[in-house]
Amino acid sequence: GNRGGTAASIASGTAALAVPAAALAVGLLPLGEPTIASFNLVAGERPERFLADSNLDWGQDAWRVREWWVDNGEPPIVDLTFGPAPLGFYAIPTVDADAACALDAPPVVALSLSRHVLEPDLPVGDRVDRLTNAVAIHRFACPTEPDTKA
Repeated sequence: GNRGGTAASIASGTAALAVPAAALAVGLLPLGEPTIASFNLVAGERPERFLADSNLDWGQDAWRVREWWVDNGEPPIVDLTFGPAPLGFYAIPTVDADAACALDAPPVVALSLSRHVLEPDLPVGDRVDRLTNAVAIHRFACPTEPDTKA
């Protein structure tokens, strides 16, 4: 008998692999901007709601925050990343969120997706830059003073 594959069997095997690969690619298109949890197609457009924690986000992108920080003039930065590798480990001096609004230079926030999902009321403003699928730089949102004039 013929133990080698015929052209027809090779073509059918290739097609059998191509169909699921194409379906996966098409399934990813509506997700838009990918995040660290984007492989979770069942969760839809916001997979991080279902899959965001230290098993995905453990501070692995702190070195990228350092590169951004140096390239952008070393602005004051509030560390709201998630995981055991604080930005200080990468020689980035951080400022406390409670003192950030008193600074002369406007601070930015290094924000991890996990913190943003798990703590939606963090003091972050508009996104300045997205470094990876797990970390972005945002403006720091200083609380507004209540209007005491009546």
